Amino acid sequence: MGTHGRTGVERFVVGSIAAQVVRHAPVPVLTTAADVEWDVETVLVPTDGSSYAEEAADHAFDLAARYDATVHAVSVVDQDAVGFDVRSTRLTEALREQAQAAVDRLVARAEERAVVASGTVVDGHAATEILETVETADAGLVVLGTHGRSGVRRLLLGSVTEVVVRGATVPVLSVPPTDRREE
Repeated sequence: MGTHGRTGVERFVVGSIAAQVVRHAPVPVLTTAADVEWDVETVLVPTDGSSYAEEAADHAFDLAARYDATVHAVSVVDQDAVGFDVRSTRLTEALREQAQAAVDRLVARAEERAVVASGTVVDGHAATEILETVETADAGLVVLGTHGRSGVRRLLLGSVTEVVVRGATVPVLSVPPTDRREE
């Protein structure tokens, strides 16, 4: 499905058809800008350790095996969510440890399926860092799980998936939760 790259007020008023499809589709949706070439040597898999990310990783492993590509996992420690006080250092360290554990699990699962994998943990805003990692990892495809948020929760929390779909310079495969696929 193609994306138009609308931003600002136009996107808010008009909405994004691709984002709406990704948000509500019961099956994985592949989105891409019109001028993107399909050249997948590295599949980027963002992970927060959730079941959504684990499900998406399974799709990434299958695609990596099919196209003889590697998998690169990335987990983002959101510094904005931590705050700035004495306790924040310990919290940041704990979040980094959880992020590293999520990356390590994903890499191990890929290797169990004979897929070459690597991973990194970065600090920052999730969508921004995922988009930057597309470039630094030279990824040709992003595969990420959607959390299935809607309504006020999506409006307040935002959607990492929607920002990545709109901003990616490579195709993005958005994988919905299993329960949405079973409806």
